[in-house]
Amino acid sequence: MSVDEGFALLASPRSSDRLKGARLLAKSKDFSKLPELRQYERQEADSWVRHTLARVIGRWQASTAIPDSDESWISPKAESELEDIRSQAIQNVTQTLLHEMHPLLADISAAVADEISIPFAGSRSAAALARTTEFLQVIHRLYEASASANNEEFDLSSLILEVIHFCGYTEEQVLATRLDPVITVGDPGLLRIALQNVIKNAVEASEETEVKVLVNCTVTDSYSWVVVLDEGVGFPEGHERAWEPGITSKSKETHFGWGLPITKRAVASLGGTIKLVPREHRGISCEIRWPLVEIVGKETT
Repeated sequence: MSVDEGFALLASPRSSDRLKGARLLAKSKDFSKLPELRQYERQEADSWVRHTLARVIGRWQASTAIPDSDESWISPKAESELEDIRSQAIQNVTQTLLHEMHPLLADISAAVADEISIPFAGSRSAAALARTTEFLQVIHRLYEASASANNEEFDLSSLILEVIHFCGYTEEQVLATRLDPVITVGDPGLLRIALQNVIKNAVEASEETEVKVLVNCTVTDSYSWVVVLDEGVGFPEGHERAWEPGITSKSKETHFGWGLPITKRAVASLGGTIKLVPREHRGISCEIRWPLVEIVGKETT
C-alpha cells in the first residue's frame, strides 16, 4: 500500500473511505507527508476518522523522533487516541457478545420449551430468557452508541420533539421549550440515543413531584447544547458511581443500570460532553454539549 492510496481515500466524500484511508496510513513507513496528514486531521468532520488520524499522526511523530537515553521522549497517548481505542474495544467486544449470545439463547429457549411439562409462555424459564434478551438489547444500544459519528445538518428542536413522541410522553410529563428551527451539525442517531436515556431518567425522577420535565436547546458559534431540567428527587445515594455500568438506584428486576454509561458513550462518540448538575431548589440539570464541525463540501451555518 502506498501513501498516495491512503491520501486518495482521505479525499473521499464518504467517511467510511476516509476511515479506511487513515487505517492504511497507520501501516505506512513513509512519514514524508506528515504536514499534509495534519491538514486532513484539522479539516476532518467525522469524529471517528479524526481520532484515527490523530492516532496515526502520533505514531508518525514517534517514529521520526530521536529518543533520549532515558527514553523520556515517549509521551503518553493523546486523549483522542485513547478515546478511539476505547470505542473500538467496546464495539469489538459487544459485537462478539451479540454474535455468540443470540443463537445460544434461541437454542436454550427451544430446548426448555420442549422439556418442561408446564406451559412455557408463563414459566420462570421464559421470564428469565426474556430478561436475558432485554439485556442483549442493552448491549446492542451500547454497540450503537460506540459507532463513528456520521455528521449531518439537522433541526435540533425537531429531533427533541421526535424523541418525546417516540417515547410516548405527554405534554404533562415533558415540554420542549423551543419549537422554532434550531439548525445544527452532528450525528442525530447518537444524540437520539442520549436523549432517550436522559429524558427517561428525568421523567422517572419526577414521578413523585409530578412536575413536568423541560428540554431546551440552542446553538452558538462553536457549540450545540441540549439541557434537560427536572424538579425530581435529585441525586440518589451513591450517585458518584452513576456512570459505571450496572449501577442503579432502581429495582434490578426492571433496570440494568446501563442507561447513563450508554448515554456517556454516545455523547463521547459525538465528540461532546455530558454533565449532571444539582439544581438550586430541587432536581437535576443534565447538560449535553458538542462542538460544531464542518461537513465535507459544505459550510456550517
